[in-house]
Amino acid sequence: MITQDLFDIDRNLTSETLEKRLQKAWDECGTVKPTRAPTKVFRRPQSSLSSGHLSARLNRVFKLRPFIQETTISQPGNRIMSLDVYSLAENGTIVRMSRKPSGTMVPTRQSRIASCNTCFDLNPDCIPPEMDEFSDNDVRRINGQRRIWTSADSLQFSATNGCPSCSILLEGISRSCSELVYESRLIWQSPAASDSIGLQFHPGLGLEVLVEGDVPQDEDSWVSSEGHVSFEFYTNSNNEPAWPAFGRLRDIPKTLDLEICLNILRPWLRDCSINHRDCLPANLSQMPSRILDVSGSRNECIALVESTTLQYENYIALSHCWGKTQMIMTVKSNFEDHLGGIQFDQLPKTFQEAVMITRQLEIRYLWIDSLCIIQDDPVDWETEASQMAMVYTSSYLTLAILHSPNNHGGCFSDRHTSNVGDLPLCIPTGSIAIPYRVKDLTTTVMTRLMPRDAHAHFLGDQIDDTPLGIRAWALQERLLSPRTLYFHPGELVWECKTSLACECQKLEILRPDGCNEFENLFENDRLKSGINFPQDITMGEAGINWFRIITVYSRLKLTKQSDILPALSGLAGHFSNVMKCDYLAGIWSADLERSLSWKRIPQYPHGGPAARQQRNNAPSWSWSAIALGLLSDDSSISYEIPLNRGFNQDAHLNCLSYTTTISGINPYGACTEGKLRLSGSMIATEFFEVFDIIGKRPRQLVYFHGFASAISPDIRLTEPGPYQTLDGDVLHCLLIGSTSFPIYRKIHNIGTFPGNCDDIAQIALVLRAEDAQAGVYTRVGLLEVRSSQKWFEGAEVVTLEII
Repeated sequence: MITQDLFDIDRNLTSETLEKRLQKAWDECGTVKPTRAPTKVFRRPQSSLSSGHLSARLNRVFKLRPFIQETTISQPGNRIMSLDVYSLAENGTIVRMSRKPSGTMVPTRQSRIASCNTCFDLNPDCIPPEMDEFSDNDVRRINGQRRIWTSADSLQFSATNGCPSCSILLEGISRSCSELVYESRLIWQSPAASDSIGLQFHPGLGLEVLVEGDVPQDEDSWVSSEGHVSFEFYTNSNNEPAWPAFGRLRDIPKTLDLEICLNILRPWLRDCSINHRDCLPANLSQMPSRILDVSGSRNECIALVESTTLQYENYIALSHCWGKTQMIMTVKSNFEDHLGGIQFDQLPKTFQEAVMITRQLEIRYLWIDSLCIIQDDPVDWETEASQMAMVYTSSYLTLAILHSPNNHGGCFSDRHTSNVGDLPLCIPTGSIAIPYRVKDLTTTVMTRLMPRDAHAHFLGDQIDDTPLGIRAWALQERLLSPRTLYFHPGELVWECKTSLACECQKLEILRPDGCNEFENLFENDRLKSGINFPQDITMGEAGINWFRIITVYSRLKLTKQSDILPALSGLAGHFSNVMKCDYLAGIWSADLERSLSWKRIPQYPHGGPAARQQRNNAPSWSWSAIALGLLSDDSSISYEIPLNRGFNQDAHLNCLSYTTTISGINPYGACTEGKLRLSGSMIATEFFEVFDIIGKRPRQLVYFHGFASAISPDIRLTEPGPYQTLDGDVLHCLLIGSTSFPIYRKIHNIGTFPGNCDDIAQIALVLRAEDAQAGVYTRVGLLEVRSSQKWFEGAEVVTLEII
């Protein structure tokens, strides 16, 4: 044991002198072997030495119990000024010894100490409250929870010296890494000594172990040289966890079948039906125009029926990815045949298994879009598309087949992850059992790849990258359904208006008052909650929810640009009950001025291709005029201004009139043209384009009275086409409102973060004249400029028309 003599220091003790004393103490402790040469305790003099650094070095060299924490050791002139010491007493407690100016060491308090300073006995209560940047260990707070960072070398040393929890972690990591095989290639070798190991505690949810290090490369460099992968250690529901960190979770079978699916689904469905009043179908008086009658036993045929004479009964809706393969559908030529019956073996695998689930739940009716809508009848298709809100809000349950790119993949499949850490690979899932013995009891702890992929889609506004999850048509199917069972590649997920649940049980255990990585689960942050309107919701609050939906929707994929409004028409119809105003090509007339503050976010490295090369039918002032969701363009829409910074309408801006023309009978469907007549403050500016020196990335700017300001262009203005604008051309800017101007501050070695907003930004539509004499313009971008630059001071108030 290193005694008080080692720390009984004077005010002039330097780090070099302390190192010599450590060397002397090591020589006196002949029975204690250091892990490495004591000369590496201090590699160089430091201007500031934290107590965590000193504690780590003492433990690494001597593997003894004295450690120092909480008080920073300041070193003006490289001299240690003060020190707080913790020393292990014989009774197993730690005694704090505070260094006083008189040179005495005074015990101040006692607390328990972990027997292992690498894993802290996997007990969050034993982790030091504040320890910055250990040499071997580092403790940081991640979303309110402490994460231990150590190395595979330290974990191996502790396991070799008898730490049972380090032994379990090391075995679990090694065995899990050996399972990471993709196309007969091992992705990750057993953890190398240099790999970093992160232990993240999630009370009641299991222990997350993050491994960071080098990834093997083949001759084609198919993955990056550095990567990370997360594993989860837990106890299944049949065992009692010996460590608090190993929470109880459910195993995820490697393959899903009908029996497993029903055993998981039925308790969720029963609980929701009995206890969740808000999750009842919205309309119990109306059925879809046509529906499939699946009553009968296994492999018996099903029949398409027209529901005009049917009373409401519970029915299930199917949300699926059509894909490019040939599939069965109802068309004019086979409509009468389908009314007579459809053979079970004619159905693709996904439809067959949806029928099997519906029958097992003793529900008679199933709705599938490709069979219940006459696909080659434009009038029928548009009529039924306008009824999407009713179809899904009135359903008893929706089955969403996320994992399959077409209708032949089925509901049931082998499980796999969509990625491993930051590597875009599909690896089969499954748990590994690690037996261990506690006293006279032999039990097991389970480990598996962290099943995070299936959760992220339902927390906040994140996008799911599964075949169905990225489709724009599927968003309204998800949000409008009162209950949905998702067949995710990794696990089953349940979502209803009231709750979330998943096969591994993590989403069931989470609570809104918990402080963990899933903090976006709070009810107000769930995207689905944005369409569950309370009775006292205001138009402004509903408008904010609409902006959130547009932001997410714009990042999803569409095969045809003409579907951009029809694929949202069900949600638009639902919102019309609250907005109670005209619907203008994706914008609500009662919230018109604020709705004009959208920006296009290009994803291409050079600013993106022209998103509106040809005249689009949608009016230029609507976000729906942008070519969103096409495979050739990854543009998206941002309503960041009203969502994050607030919008204040300019006093001179007035909407005088508006008109839109709808192409069909669906009031929320495709728009062929639109005109917006406004009055407001407008100035003329000069356009020019510059390029970044390093990245050669184009920036499009406007110049006014000695000031230049970047714009957010709706299109690449310099590209050839009807909107081409050259350097020196005139663009007009119409002031629509103001918002707070973000001031960013840079934190050393961490990044750039929003700071205080101490200025006001004026927001203006950037317009290109179509007929200047007639006052007709098209929108080509959005401008934000500091109000202190006074661009619009004394600007003329004009009346104009935007098309």
